[in-house]
Amino acid sequence: MPLEDNDEKDCINGKDNKESSRHRPDDLKGDENANEPPSSSTGQLKRKRVESERLPVEGTETSQFPSWVAGDSPTSFVERDRLLDMSAAFGNMALVHEISLNADFEFSTIPSDPVEKVVKECVHRAFWDKLRDDINNHDPPDYSHVFGVLPDIKKMILEIIPADRIRLLSEVESHLDETLLKQQLERGCIDVARLSAYLVDLLSRLCAPCREEQLNKIRNAKDLIETLRSTCELLEVMKVDMANFYLKQNRPVIEAYSAEYELEQFMKVMDADPDLRIAITDWLMRHIDTDQETANGSAPPSAKKRFEDLSNSEVSAIISRAYLELLDWSVFHSYPATLMIDRFRLEELGEKLLQVIICTSCVLITCNLAGKEVSERRAFKTNLKNQLLIITNSIERRYGKFFFFLIFIFISLLSLFVCLFICFRWE
Repeated sequence: MPLEDNDEKDCINGKDNKESSRHRPDDLKGDENANEPPSSSTGQLKRKRVESERLPVEGTETSQFPSWVAGDSPTSFVERDRLLDMSAAFGNMALVHEISLNADFEFSTIPSDPVEKVVKECVHRAFWDKLRDDINNHDPPDYSHVFGVLPDIKKMILEIIPADRIRLLSEVESHLDETLLKQQLERGCIDVARLSAYLVDLLSRLCAPCREEQLNKIRNAKDLIETLRSTCELLEVMKVDMANFYLKQNRPVIEAYSAEYELEQFMKVMDADPDLRIAITDWLMRHIDTDQETANGSAPPSAKKRFEDLSNSEVSAIISRAYLELLDWSVFHSYPATLMIDRFRLEELGEKLLQVIICTSCVLITCNLAGKEVSERRAFKTNLKNQLLIITNSIERRYGKFFFFLIFIFISLLSLFVCLFICFRWE
């Protein structure tokens, strides 16, 4: 069978390749033979031609992918359990840190986020309205869904009662026995009035005197739903009161061991997410390089010291500059994880530093330009400082030019007023 033109060319090329391979060095022959699978010459040539036509893709031969791309490094993905552990550790660390620094810290039932507060109120209102409809729309009333709340109320009461109050715990278990209440509900012989009266009496023995107003709200409730709702709200407040009491009692212990506990929790977070070290290292290395460039001029890379070779004074200077950078942090840098909890405090401190710089600069410039008679007047500097502090108390960086313009107008008018007053006195 005659060969086609392409096959004939392939065979001729194959012969040429074999002839050329005889004159190659032995090491090249070995590499070539190792890459050739045992197959027909035509198939080999076609595969070689296809492989030679592959387009090079940049970055595929080297490990230049980001850490979140799947492939060669599956360990970059954080499992769900590890993520939950990291979140819990960070939350505990933030809580202990806040307790140790803020002497007025207390737990609250009101969410700090206004959106969360509105959502919570809407969900609770819808839940209790649905239970009220279940009772009003049935004859006789259907209490099956309503008494699903009683186990939660019982659990909250048991959490409030101390463990050494054995008699009171037994009383709650007997009066709020779930099995007995379920049997009474199925037979239709449950005494709602007696149950409501017992809840009011029990809460009056447990709650603090300052909660008497909420307790009267339960006493004056018109229906069962209102009684249960007010009871749940009062129990939530009582749980917070109990937590604040224990917090006040154990605050000295928390303050004593807060640093050790925060270190332990922070190391758990670092183990779960090693990438947090990058921001910390970059933050410190910027000031290490700055220190060496300041000491040696524009020091070449070979002249830079290792961190272990730095003296104590150099380390102190580096740390001082690193912490000063936090007061004027650039948004283009990642915030160090070691100070993430105190970020808002440091930002507020940075705003106060900016306010002090603006006020002192304005006072100094005004005294130099207004003249000796104005600057040496009694209480002029004090009044100027107090007025500037009021103006710059809520300064924002994005409106900096506008604030500076207002300050300029205010200082000009104040200086003009003082000058006119002095001239009037001279006349």
